[in-house]
Amino acid sequence: MDSRASGKTLSAAGHNLVRGLSRADRRPSGYRGGLLLLGAACLFLALAALPFDEATLNWFAGLAPHGSYMRRVFKMPAHLFAWWTFAGLAVLLLAQPARKRLLTGFGVALVGCAGALHALKLLIGRARPDAGFLHGHGAYYFDAFGDPRLQLDSLPSGHAAMTALLLVLLGLYFPRSRWLLVLPAVVTCLGRVAIERHFLSDVLAGAGLALLWMHVVVGRLGPEYYPRLSFTAGRGRLLPASRGHRGAPASSLEST
Repeated sequence: MDSRASGKTLSAAGHNLVRGLSRADRRPSGYRGGLLLLGAACLFLALAALPFDEATLNWFAGLAPHGSYMRRVFKMPAHLFAWWTFAGLAVLLLAQPARKRLLTGFGVALVGCAGALHALKLLIGRARPDAGFLHGHGAYYFDAFGDPRLQLDSLPSGHAAMTALLLVLLGLYFPRSRWLLVLPAVVTCLGRVAIERHFLSDVLAGAGLALLWMHVVVGRLGPEYYPRLSFTAGRGRLLPASRGHRGAPASSLEST
């Protein structure tokens, strides 16, 4: 009887372990798949929007003219995705037991995306809407490695890329915040068109770049670099949440 009971106990433990591992792997793989699909869709839409950039710019600019209430509405959510949000997130990660690993993941995501972004801006050399029309270039003026005084850095949009990057990072660290931030992120990106700093294709390309970059980074580094975080009772700080209990820290992450 004891051997049978112990055998059942071991079998149940093995079953729970396999089920727990499959659940642990499901979120990162599914999330990465979503990033790939959304990133590819954004790049496809950017190409599709390119012939209509001037028309969409005029439409959004007419929707939010200078001094209007709608222009302020388009500008407001951008404060959520500014540099201080990145800085605050870095401070939170610095307070974690696995700070080296978490800051490595955060740094690779941020520095890699910013590097690719500015390399593409320099290589493509598209004039910004306000600068392009000012100098008589129109919506389709491209000059790779051109004069930086002409503001030839419209494509891809840096604000859209950083907004999408921060949205993905916050979605990984705090999954419940993901859906609360989607609408402000979309308004922030479209606001760049409304205030005539970018064309619609610039914004879509910037968002697509960040999404695809995060797909690559999460796949290369692994989900342990981007764990779900939660408040731990009695400690008053954020810690990586374990798979079994959201309030307890993950021991594997504490040891790093």
